[in-house]
Amino acid sequence: MKQIKRQHPTDVSLFWCPKCQTYKKKGDFAKRAKDKNGIQSRCKKCNNNLIPRYPRIEKNCLVCGGLFPVKPSQYDIRKTCDRKCQAKYYSGKIKGRQKTHLSDKNLIWCSNCKTFKIKECYGKRKNRLYGLSSWCTECNNRKSSERYYTLDKDVLRKKSRERRKLHPEVERAKRKRDKIYRPEKIKAYAKKAKAKAVKELKDHYLISNMKRCGMPITKETVELKRQHILMQRTLKQFKEWREENEHTDYRNVQTEQ
Repeated sequence: MKQIKRQHPTDVSLFWCPKCQTYKKKGDFAKRAKDKNGIQSRCKKCNNNLIPRYPRIEKNCLVCGGLFPVKPSQYDIRKTCDRKCQAKYYSGKIKGRQKTHLSDKNLIWCSNCKTFKIKECYGKRKNRLYGLSSWCTECNNRKSSERYYTLDKDVLRKKSRERRKLHPEVERAKRKRDKIYRPEKIKAYAKKAKAKAVKELKDHYLISNMKRCGMPITKETVELKRQHILMQRTLKQFKEWREENEHTDYRNVQTEQ
């Protein structure tokens, strides 16, 4: 049997429907992205007339009372027609407890800390009941911080560096915002970072000191400066130790044999 071409040989706008055995316009077919021509094999009319694989049974919605089609296997499971009715139906049946408080409707149950809290304590979530998350923000933050700190610190540092390189504008805006709203935190962080740089004698700390003195900055001079500061520190420690043990008489001290 000779196979008929999908597209009409003379008219490009017409396509073959194998069910009704006729050429029809492209608008008479439903869309399909995977297909070569971007349409389904059968036309819309033939698709509508197809017999379903399994019979459908109509059932009354327990909330709005309207009829909706259900598979025979889901007849006892499905109780509502759509998600809105489902949310209303299950509003008082969430894990054996009411989501809202009986007397005050502004209070909502948190399933993690097992307490009623105000609506403002919850984050927004469209696919959930009342458009709010089931956990309060405090519980969510605690859980996310636990997950974050269980990861390897080197991996986290690497990720943060990559993020700063990709989005430098976001980091700048964040620092400006922190300077306005959290100046104490920034001061404490800067103080801590400076103390760490002084203790470990990092390159940027040594270079800033050398710039003040007007010294030439090379790798060799930076290393010499580091050695000079280490010698000064050891001398200081030695002087402190000598002052503490100035009056001790070492002749009377018995050495262990």
